[in-house]
Amino acid sequence: MALPWRLSPAATAPVDIAATRAPREVAGFGVGGTAFATATTGWAMVGGPGMSRLMYTGDAGATWTPQLAWHGPLLGRPSAFDARRAGLMLGVPPGNDDVNGYQLAFGGHTAVFAATENAGTTWHLGPVPDSPQFTGMFHFLTPRQLWLIRRVGSFPAQTHLARTRDGGATWAETDAPEGVFVAFSSPSDGVLIAPRDGGPDMLQVSGDGGGTWTPHRLPEPADVPAAIGGSLQPVARLGRPVVLLLRSIGGVYAYDGSHGWSQAHRLPMTPTRNGSHLLAFGAGGQVCAASGRDLWVADDLGGPWEHRPVPLPAEETIADVAPVGMGVLWLTTTRYPAPGTPPSGRLYRTENEGAVWTPVPVESQGRTGHD
Repeated sequence: MALPWRLSPAATAPVDIAATRAPREVAGFGVGGTAFATATTGWAMVGGPGMSRLMYTGDAGATWTPQLAWHGPLLGRPSAFDARRAGLMLGVPPGNDDVNGYQLAFGGHTAVFAATENAGTTWHLGPVPDSPQFTGMFHFLTPRQLWLIRRVGSFPAQTHLARTRDGGATWAETDAPEGVFVAFSSPSDGVLIAPRDGGPDMLQVSGDGGGTWTPHRLPEPADVPAAIGGSLQPVARLGRPVVLLLRSIGGVYAYDGSHGWSQAHRLPMTPTRNGSHLLAFGAGGQVCAASGRDLWVADDLGGPWEHRPVPLPAEETIADVAPVGMGVLWLTTTRYPAPGTPPSGRLYRTENEGAVWTPVPVESQGRTGHD
């Protein structure tokens, strides 16, 4: 039975701010979350204790333009949909709730989403509903369409799913099964994932935008013992069925939603102490898997996989990879992979499928604007 969506009023109306209000001079900071849509365009977050800057390049990293400046962390990862559209979630601590010098006045909200549809010339900012109950788990389908998970009450807590279809001008919410991850591949098709003690994570599937959820049991990998357990994470992009990444003590696997998650594809992974295993899909269908300082590429999840070691310094590991076609890949590293740590990595780029990697400094020089 479909659950009703209820109106969830926003604290205030979204606002649009100009990127030109961000400080013009940004240098000497570690790189955090990145998002790249093409071989030449993308966004990178840099920062240090108590400050964050979002930078944009349209010329393959030759120059960078600061677009957003705020005093909190980046929540999750930014999303780039094409060369002009992107979205991200900003952590905004009480008392420092301004972006680009603009005082938000969002009623003490500690999470604000930001979206652009003009390559970051302006940014659309909006609060999430009841952010003290926001879990930090969200999914952008487009800059205007966003789902997020809330927790209501305690012992036991109730999961609510909130969504906006108009960039935060209006929100609606509905009761939902327990979930820690949410992802949609279309306005209708989505998944919720919840952890279970002593067993595999529970998968819930929706075909109507989150109003109805159906439990789905994944087949166990053929080469590991039954009921081995493990954690699931969705890998989603608009127009492509969700892929589920399974991390277990028996290995790392991927289930392809385009085939109903009927087969577990074992991925080539290097054992890592921090457990960071990544999977990314390029616009042309290329698949990248990464862990530690190793990268593999294939034409599909079934392989064969070609190993491409990345010559990183000993203190750096791969944090993100973006295959954007024609042999071009962007790669982001980190020195502190634990959640909640400040940006600490660097950005690299290859134009020959990983034969040569070039460090790309993320900084800008210029007269300091409003801070």
